[in-house]
This record gives sequence, C-alpha cells and structure tokens, in this order.
Amino acid sequence: MNEKVAVGIDLGTTNCCIAVVQNGKVEVMENELSSRLTPNYVSFNETELLYGAIAQSQAIMNLCNTIFDVKQIIGRQIDDEIVQKNKIFWPFEIKEIKGKLKIKAKYKKSEELFSPEEISAMVLTTLKETAEAHLGQKIKDVVISVPASFNDLQREATLNAGKIAGLNVLKLINEPTAAALTFGLTKDVGEQKTILIFDFGSSKLDVSIVNIGVSSKMEVEVKATAGDNLGGTDINRLMVLYLMELFNKKHQKDMSYSMKSIRRLFTAWEKAKIILSSNKETSITVDSLFDGIDFCTTITRAKFEEVCDEYLTSVLRPVQRALHDALLDKSQIDEIVLVGGSTRIPKVQQLLSDFFGGRQLNKSLNADEAVAYGAALQAELLARNNTMNLLVTDIIPYNLCCCDERGLTSYIFKRGTTYPAKDCFDMYTTKENQKKIEFSLCQHAVFSVEEKKYHLGLINLCISPPYPKYKIILPVHFEIDSNGILHVYALNPKASEYQHCVLRNERFMLSKTDLDEMLG
Repeated sequence: MNEKVAVGIDLGTTNCCIAVVQNGKVEVMENELSSRLTPNYVSFNETELLYGAIAQSQAIMNLCNTIFDVKQIIGRQIDDEIVQKNKIFWPFEIKEIKGKLKIKAKYKKSEELFSPEEISAMVLTTLKETAEAHLGQKIKDVVISVPASFNDLQREATLNAGKIAGLNVLKLINEPTAAALTFGLTKDVGEQKTILIFDFGSSKLDVSIVNIGVSSKMEVEVKATAGDNLGGTDINRLMVLYLMELFNKKHQKDMSYSMKSIRRLFTAWEKAKIILSSNKETSITVDSLFDGIDFCTTITRAKFEEVCDEYLTSVLRPVQRALHDALLDKSQIDEIVLVGGSTRIPKVQQLLSDFFGGRQLNKSLNADEAVAYGAALQAELLARNNTMNLLVTDIIPYNLCCCDERGLTSYIFKRGTTYPAKDCFDMYTTKENQKKIEFSLCQHAVFSVEEKKYHLGLINLCISPPYPKYKIILPVHFEIDSNGILHVYALNPKASEYQHCVLRNERFMLSKTDLDEMLG
C-alpha cells in the first residue's frame, strides 16, 4: 500500500484498539502479540520502556513504575475528585509540580516526572508502530476517540498527546458517536432509526441518542448525550474492597497498606468477573496474598450484584437523562445498542432490558472494537474528502458559561448545541479608566443528575487607552471547533483587529513552551 492512509484509534482506559479502512472494508489491526487489543500500560525499568501487554505483565514485579489508568488522569488537576478517589489504588506516585499533575517513575536508574500527555503519547506511539508494521508504510493522520463527557481540558490534553506522538489528529470523535457510525454503516437501518448507544467502559458510562437515516446520504445525528464517571474499574475497586474485608476479618490482618497484595487481588477479581458473566459462581484463589497467607473464597453472581447494587442500578440515570434531553419516550427508541466491556455484566443487561419493558438489547457490535471501527470510518471520511457520502453531527455535552468581573454569569453555549458552533458576546467596562477586562470561563458538565463545574481559565483583555465606565463594547467571539474544543477571539479596540486569546489555564495544563520542548 503506497497511498496516504488515515487510521482510527480507540484510546481506551484499559485497552486500546486501532483500525483502518482498506478496499472499502474496516480492518482492526493486530499488534506484535497477534492481539487486536493493546493494554493501555507503560512500564519503566532500568534498561528500557515497555508498552501494552508486556508492560501490563510488569504490574506486580515492577509495581511503582508501571503506569495505567492515564485516561483517568489526563486533563485533570491533582485535587480533582476522580484523581483523589482513584489514587489510593494506584501503586505509582502522582505529584503536583508548579500546579501541574506529574507521574513519577524510575527510568534507567533515575527518577523522572512525566505529564499524563507524555504517557498517553507513549501508548499512541506503540499503536502507530502497530499500524505501520501492518500496513508497511508510515502513518501520520489519525482520528482518536474520546468519551462524550470529556471536557475541554481533557480534549486539549488528548490532542497534545497525539502531537507529542508525532501524529496529525484529524479529529477527536466521541466514543458513542463512533459506535453509532459503526452501527449505521454495518447494519440495515432502513430509512430512519433512533438508536440509544449504551457505552459502558472501564472509566465512564456514556449514553447517546442518535438518529440514523438514509436518504441521499447516510446521516448520523446525535440528539442527546448524558454520562457518568462510573465505569467498570469502579465496580472492580468496590469488589476488591469487599474481598480485602473478607481476608482481614478472617485472618485479623490489615492488607490495605500492601499495594502489591491489592494489585494481585485486582488481577484475581478481574478474572473472576469475566467468569461470572456466564456462570453463577466462581472461586478466587491467590497464593500467599499477604504475610504468607493464602486467600481462597467462592463468590457468586448474586453476591457480586449485592455488593455493587448501588453502582449497578445507577447506570439507568444517564439513560433517563438522555431521553429527557432528547424529548423522547423510551418507546420511541428503535434499538438499544451495547458497547464497551462492562456491558457484559448480566445485571447491567437485565436492568437496561427491564427499563425498556423487557425489550431485547442489540449486542450485534463487537463491544471492544466498535469504537475503533467507527473512528476508522471517520478517518477515511476525512482523508477522502467525504467520498463515502456521509454526514455526522455531534453535540456539546456541557453548558459553557462566562462570568464577568461583577460576578454575573451568562450562558455562551448550552448543552445539546450542535458543533462546530460560533457566538459573539459584548463585554463592557465596569469602572472608570479601566485598563483591562477580565472574565472567567467554566464548563458545567451534567453527569446523571449532578452538575459539575470545571474552570477552564481566565481571559484578560487589555484596553488601551483606558476607557470610562460602560463606554466601550468589546465584542468577544467564542467558537467550539470540530473537536469540541473552545477558542476565544477578541477585538483589540486600538488595532481594530481580532486576536486569539490564551484560554488554557497553564497553571495545570501543558503550556506552549512545555509542548514545544516535548516536540523537540
């Protein structure tokens, strides 16, 4: 193959997948271990850097230097509740250096600090090499999937990871949208269908309601999206805590300070969870789990469902929210399509089916590969200038707000707005002889019934010469690009030209200088 090729990457929390369109068909590519899934792991040792399954195999013996769950970290601050909730289960150390989150690892006998973007770039690099080995040519152009609930900072950080890996990211595609694209192009949808994509992965749950229609072209239109930071990993942690309690009570021990024992218990439980998807009970055995004591217990599917009942039943909240936002009744959904490894949990399937009146769920997509498949289709669409005759439209999953110096908050874009999108707001001076206008930007992300606020940064607009109170109107333009990322442009009153404002809060995001250094 000599022609230029673009590939699609599902950059998952636990596993990654890469696909390409060849001869009109999507092909999911195998890595050097002949697997179509590559674990999102990086391991540092005294001589080399390891990736994927080989890195994952080091998670016990090289505990503190094996990095995973980076998708839970990227674009977040160290005091973020998701980071704080999860870090007690991470054997590696995270630190705040000058306000920025860093991951500590010992590499070639020296301690190094890496940004989450750098770790993610290492994984992207090995996926890129997988594609190049498979296709026999260099790969530059990619489409990368992200959760629909990813905010502006997480999307920007993912783009930067792609740049550090030497990739040209054509687009960030929302994971449920990619799955809907896969469904629309591989299944017989007829003239029009309204489908609900239930994407339950390791670190999040995304629910999107999508209209798929075929007239003169295939149209994939997202009508509503809702999400939750609940994922399969949260369920695993709850079960590991339960198993730890069993061990501690039986043996009058406290293994909570032994990260090695905890990680071994995680591995044992993850294997048991897979078995419980098809069996009513299984045994968990770990030799010399802690203080030389073996651990052996039987766990039933019923006990698993009891321990995780609150988490499992909460999966319906985003479904209800999405239906509400789409102004639809559950009877108006034509297909309930399952995506993501956590949809294999029988209780999740039962809850979802019961909610829709006992209807059969659509399990026709490969739960692990559907997102990469859709990302590859989007990559082909962009690389070939839409020769596939396909239209994909997505929506903003959050409310974007502006707060001025008086403390007044205005909505710029409301959740559900189709993007790309543009709008303009007029900013006023609020005092005499004002030399600058300052305002903050926030995203209000709705997760199920909660609304969480993410501070994006401050905008400072210099005014020269100073203007009197309420005497100047400064137009500020806001744009959400095709990746769902915000850009701000303001008119310089003196120069009578628009200037791009530095929006990113560089206190905890990669600055341009940081990025330039990583790019060499």
